[in-house]
Amino acid sequence: MLLHFASLALAATVGAAPAAATPAVSAVVADSDVVLTVDALTQMTKFWAAFMKETPAVRDTGRAKHQKPLTVDAGSQQLQLPGVVDMAAMAAAYPSVAADLKAAGLTAAQWEQYRKALVGASVAIQLAKANNTTPAATTAVGKNVVFLTAHTKEFDALKATGMWFPQVQMGNGMGGGGDLDP
Repeated sequence: MLLHFASLALAATVGAAPAAATPAVSAVVADSDVVLTVDALTQMTKFWAAFMKETPAVRDTGRAKHQKPLTVDAGSQQLQLPGVVDMAAMAAAYPSVAADLKAAGLTAAQWEQYRKALVGASVAIQLAKANNTTPAATTAVGKNVVFLTAHTKEFDALKATGMWFPQVQMGNGMGGGGDLDP
């Protein structure tokens, strides 16, 4: 069973109450993300392409069983996603997933760190466009925004594997959605 998140709407201000089933938004306390590299995107692309070729029992049912919340820094805001795939649990439960990670040159912990940084930067790019702002390039999120903007070919290759990225619409409107497995 694939989990789908029908919409992702961020409140225009930090204090506004999110709609039901909308990820919570709060002020960012710390800039804890790693800085992405071409190697990191290449490894993520290689892993996710292999992961998407797993059997439905692993790829779909396994993902549904192994979910956890994820909090990401997105510039001046922090986004809490209610459930994403717990890749460490997946690798522990399914030897083929551990092998996919290893073949891509990743550990489950690296995947989790890169995913968090990638989703945060993706959301920060959308927020920056919506607000006509730019995240501070001195933060990891800001550096990742600059990196993704400069490396669209690598970012597009990762998106082409079917990896989910949140689509943000400001206000109380409804944004796009997709597989909730960043």
